[in-house]
Amino acid sequence: MAFRRALKLPKIAVLVGLSVGVGCQDSAQKSSRTYEVVRGDTLSAIARREGVSVQDLMRWNDLRTDRIEVGRVLTIESVAVKQQSSARAQSKVRQRRSVRESTEKRPKARPCLKGPSLDDLDNDDVEIRGSMGLNIDQLRAAMGPAIAKMGGCIQGEWPSAIVMTEITVSCSGLVERVHVLDDGGVDSMVLECVSSVLHRQGFPPHDMPDGFSFQYPIAFSP
Repeated sequence: MAFRRALKLPKIAVLVGLSVGVGCQDSAQKSSRTYEVVRGDTLSAIARREGVSVQDLMRWNDLRTDRIEVGRVLTIESVAVKQQSSARAQSKVRQRRSVRESTEKRPKARPCLKGPSLDDLDNDDVEIRGSMGLNIDQLRAAMGPAIAKMGGCIQGEWPSAIVMTEITVSCSGLVERVHVLDDGGVDSMVLECVSSVLHRQGFPPHDMPDGFSFQYPIAFSP
């Protein structure tokens, strides 16, 4: 007989990223080129062809209306815009790849601890001698290394948020499930990385065959 219990730790404030610098912003340098308007051109047609908005073309060229004359030379900064968008997309791809291609393996399963049997229990001490799972000190000791590794989950500017997780640890010490109860507005790529880090963290074995669940807040701070 075993008793499944969930431990909620609402007062444990785990701060990550306090000693890590904020990522660099996009470069302020912009590349541009010029285009001479020919007969039949319209500002909207040029914008579609260049992959920019009409408003951008008007702003770059100090235009008050969308009417343009043949021979007018326009400045187009679409190349810079596309490069910045590409850089952001590549950053997300690298972040996703770093999660999937992590060389760190999950720890090996350890023998589960033996909990109380029916012969060990009677009506007077069921609550006292039930399966114990993991205590707070064991959870803190195991979560510490995982929290330290989460700095690699942030690419660019650090968020300021608290992510509330619910983690289930099997009796062999392996993380079976990571459920995000509140994402705090954190990007999904970061949450995926956090979950990956937690799944690779080992915990002490315990005596609850159905797994031990606990809630843990992870606070990100720039």
